[in-house]
Amino acid sequence: MNVLVYGAPDSPALSLLRSALLPHYAVQPVSAQALAGQPWHVNCALLVVPRPGELSGGKAISAIQSYVQNGGAFLGLSAGATLSPTAASGVDPVLQFYSRPGRYLRFDSAARQDASADPTADVEDLAGNVVRGVPLDPNNTLAGFAGEAGVQVVLRYAAPASADARSAPSEDACAAAIQLPVGAGRVAVVAPDLGSPSRPPAIPSASTQSSSSDSTTPSPHVSLLHPVLASLGLRLPDSPAAITLPRPQPQFLTANPGTAGVISRITRSLAVAQAEEQGKGAAHCKGAPAETSKDAEDQTVDTLASQLSVWEDSEDTFYFWPLAGAGDAVNAAQDSHGADTELKSDQDSQEKKASHRHIVLCPDGALPSRELTPNFDLKAYYEALEVARGRAGGDNGVSPWPLGDALIYGEAVTSTQTLLERNPTFRWALPPPIVSLAYAQLSGRGRGGNVWLSPAGCLQFSVLLRVPLSKLPAQKLVFVQYLFALAVAEACEEEGVLGRHGRKVRIKWPNDVYAEVGDDDRGQKQTKKIGGILVNTGFNGPNADVIIGSGLNVLNAPPIPSLAQLLPDSNIAPPTLERTAATILARFDVMWTQFVAGGGSFEPFLDRYLARWLHSDQLVTITTVDPPLRARIVGITEHGLLRAMPESGGGIGGRYGAGSSRGGSEGQFIDLQPDGNSFDIMSGMIKAKR
Repeated sequence: MNVLVYGAPDSPALSLLRSALLPHYAVQPVSAQALAGQPWHVNCALLVVPRPGELSGGKAISAIQSYVQNGGAFLGLSAGATLSPTAASGVDPVLQFYSRPGRYLRFDSAARQDASADPTADVEDLAGNVVRGVPLDPNNTLAGFAGEAGVQVVLRYAAPASADARSAPSEDACAAAIQLPVGAGRVAVVAPDLGSPSRPPAIPSASTQSSSSDSTTPSPHVSLLHPVLASLGLRLPDSPAAITLPRPQPQFLTANPGTAGVISRITRSLAVAQAEEQGKGAAHCKGAPAETSKDAEDQTVDTLASQLSVWEDSEDTFYFWPLAGAGDAVNAAQDSHGADTELKSDQDSQEKKASHRHIVLCPDGALPSRELTPNFDLKAYYEALEVARGRAGGDNGVSPWPLGDALIYGEAVTSTQTLLERNPTFRWALPPPIVSLAYAQLSGRGRGGNVWLSPAGCLQFSVLLRVPLSKLPAQKLVFVQYLFALAVAEACEEEGVLGRHGRKVRIKWPNDVYAEVGDDDRGQKQTKKIGGILVNTGFNGPNADVIIGSGLNVLNAPPIPSLAQLLPDSNIAPPTLERTAATILARFDVMWTQFVAGGGSFEPFLDRYLARWLHSDQLVTITTVDPPLRARIVGITEHGLLRAMPESGGGIGGRYGAGSSRGGSEGQFIDLQPDGNSFDIMSGMIKAKR
């Protein structure tokens, strides 16, 4: 779930919320344009607006009001507010909420003059924990809330503030933060400026002091935010002070012990490609993987690993290690992390600095010890892969080895997708298929540049495939995201994952994975996002590289929905990361082989896809046409577009059928591109993606 913070990416409020909510929520900035025109409220657990009285824009304000009235949570920071019997009036719309008959929550819009001249206040939570010296804009008062039904005071001033801050020590004047219901949602208002540093430095009371000097301990301002967030229904991490972001770890290039020669071929290909890059070999044709030289064929993996020198690519600098040097690789990765952090924080340097990646080459038949990969059992994964292949059937005929047999695994990496997508020289030297999998990602990416949160229990990996364009035309690559989503949904129904309970896993167009988590108050099925798919392509000569990134919540604890939570009985064995990954890859391998053999036709998979997606016969409002049009979703076209039919046309239509790519009159279709539109499943709105 997302927590969206209105404002710039460097907003102090953004850092404050991240300190309080990671890793349970993805805290991201949101712009006024997005609030006005995007389906941001899907998967939004909380919208945060600093100084909400200054917010402008009628469409954005209307969207916020609708979000809260329909059950959303809103937090106004550094805000003054009044509960008034009348609504605010004026030419320009202002943000206000209709609380109940005769009660309007209005935000004060007085402009702040000089923040450095603000007085300070001592603020306490209801447990008596005090934080001193919190900045307070004199204009930020909370008035009219005393004695009102449903109003909850969450924070108080520990002592009377200055006369400039409050006119009298009434119940209203003592309130530093309140929370109240608005429609089906909730609104909280915090008057003090928790996003600014304290003056003097905040000194917690004896009840909040800690003997630890660990820099990861949350600031006192974050501790004040905790009860406010809890009052809005958010679930906080159990031990915020103990949360630390993992450091990057080395990645292990491994292979299925039952498949001979995989690592040898990959390592030799890397060695030859590097030699050619350095001018030591014959010119390398970029349209195909590097071929091995006779000298390389006669050398062992360990010998080649020692000969591979530092490899600089567009995004990363690679260092290669033999398995015997894995301990040194761990230490080097830790040292490199400090160097990377220092380089990237140098604001005076305009030159891009590549990150360091340390890769340990494990010889064929050898796997790293569990001490080096404590969160992912590679032996169990490869065993599960063999079992899953037996169930999936089919025959791999487009690759030198089955998908999943070559795996680059890291306990903590920057991004599995970045490794393959943004290092083109390294990527083209790799003979596919290759899987890049990590237990934790430090900068995971989703579609459209969104952050992909990487909490414990999430299965995150990327797949590198290479296919000749003569076999799979470029225009058919749009179906890859649909194909992989289908593989994920079907894999969840396997006994090694969820069995029959996997039928609750559904597909949301174009590339999200959802789960049915029960019924809402109206008896309608309630769905939540549990995964996403990101597909990137790169063209070089006659071939196309397809990089599929996948994130799936498998074992996550609430509030993050996951596969394990779909099991009705705690006595049922939950899925594992190893079995889930193996089952998805085995199933997709068979589908990919059939897809390429059919020249990219999605027809053999269409019935299975439509049986698992969320949109059959769904009524939507399409705003990409003028005027907006009510239409009914009827399927996917042979070009991978979402097909809708104007409701006035009557009837459901065919799966592929002919029709106009633009519609509006009876009998015509409207076809929508997956990369050009956003689909708000909750309200049935299709909008142009911006």
